[in-house]
Amino acid sequence: MLQHIVLCELLAQSGDMLKHNLRDFAATAPLDTPPETSRMTASRAAVEQDILTLLADAMKLNELLTRNRSYRRFHQEPLGEDTLVGLIELARLCPSAANRQPLKYLISWQPDENAAIFQHLRWAAALKDWPGPAEDERPTGYIVILGDTRITKNFFCDDGIVAQSMLLGAAEQGLGGCMVGSIDRPGLRDTLRIPDHFDILLVLALGRPKEKVVIEFDRSPDEVPYWRDSDDVHHVPKRPIDELLVRF
Repeated sequence: MLQHIVLCELLAQSGDMLKHNLRDFAATAPLDTPPETSRMTASRAAVEQDILTLLADAMKLNELLTRNRSYRRFHQEPLGEDTLVGLIELARLCPSAANRQPLKYLISWQPDENAAIFQHLRWAAALKDWPGPAEDERPTGYIVILGDTRITKNFFCDDGIVAQSMLLGAAEQGLGGCMVGSIDRPGLRDTLRIPDHFDILLVLALGRPKEKVVIEFDRSPDEVPYWRDSDDVHHVPKRPIDELLVRF
């Protein structure tokens, strides 16, 4: 028990501090759990392995979050139905406000239906001279996130939670995507014959990324939300942690 408490404290840290404290803890960790804490005993090697396993899991999440950029250009490798359904399985596990679970999903992986969806999406408003991905760079799959108003008319942030979770699942498979909220909703509703009791919330555009996206820490999104350089690399500025933390 004591080791697990210390493990949680270590995992709440990050980067070099975590590695430094990991070495210190591994060197001084007690061979056995104190009897007043638990009847279980653990060898130093087992404790160290627990730490390394949890650290590896934490680093995997950090890596996934870093890789999970908004990709808008894709290789034309088809996505299968099973891949999209697998992402929805992840969404099914996500929390939902009041546990109403009102979201439904329409998936597309066939070229004709993909093309029909594409014409109702708007891309990267900050790139004024870019009309969107060329025909040989378009998404090879879509998940349309719908809100079932028969269950509730207030979806809170459920759509954002499931969208991020599905994109992390895609990144884990070497895929990528973009949450698209700029949608011709009436047109998409007519094209896909979506009944009126479903609100169109977001569209996930998916595929294997064909572009490089770089995070920038020395530019503010107040200057420009994102840009592409002369090598067609997409740059995304992020605010520093000191700007995010507030104190009153």
